Amino acid sequence: MIQLAVHKSVYELSISAFLINKSKTFNGNLSLVASALQQQALRVYQIQNETFELRCHIEITPLHSFSLKQLNNRVAIVISDNIHNNNAAEAYMGAALIKLNATILQDILQFKNTRTFPHELGHVLGWDHPHANGQFGVHNPHASELEKRIPIAALEKNLMSQTWYIQKSGQPANAGTEIRQEQLDLLKQSILTQRIGRFKKTKWQWGRWVWQYPV
Repeated sequence: MIQLAVHKSVYELSISAFLINKSKTFNGNLSLVASALQQQALRVYQIQNETFELRCHIEITPLHSFSLKQLNNRVAIVISDNIHNNNAAEAYMGAALIKLNATILQDILQFKNTRTFPHELGHVLGWDHPHANGQFGVHNPHASELEKRIPIAALEKNLMSQTWYIQKSGQPANAGTEIRQEQLDLLKQSILTQRIGRFKKTKWQWGRWVWQYPV
């Protein structure tokens, strides 16, 4: 569940999520993973500056067994062995689903990787990569008009820039966690139009359950 309350320049974001282990290779403690993810998200999503204040409450509950009905209106964080191109994680913009590659869990637990989860959470909130695919210093032509207003120079610090972009600017992989006013405006707009936080039911296809994402 994703909720946003806005009063003048104060944004109060509430996120309720379930953590589910679908991996055959990870046998760690889900409660420890949930705690690490929560801490890493709060480090990024708690902001107070001269322009706005972002307050965030995030609850991540481990589920050892679940029904599809339980997932309704909740963000699902799934530990998986099946990630496209063996990426660290993946999320679909606006869909209430984050898949974490089981291979990165130890780095998350040891706080060696503190950026992947907050970044993927940004996709759940409806934020795109602000830079063009594989190009440095160029806006993403497919991003929203609000995201295109982010100055090129600010992309090096932005949470939604990909890790390679952050590193190409000369910073360590965990740097680049800034959230901008333009992105909060987009979040507000997306919630008002109900474009984010939806989790469609799965269906049985090709001998397995297939997640259904909103378009």
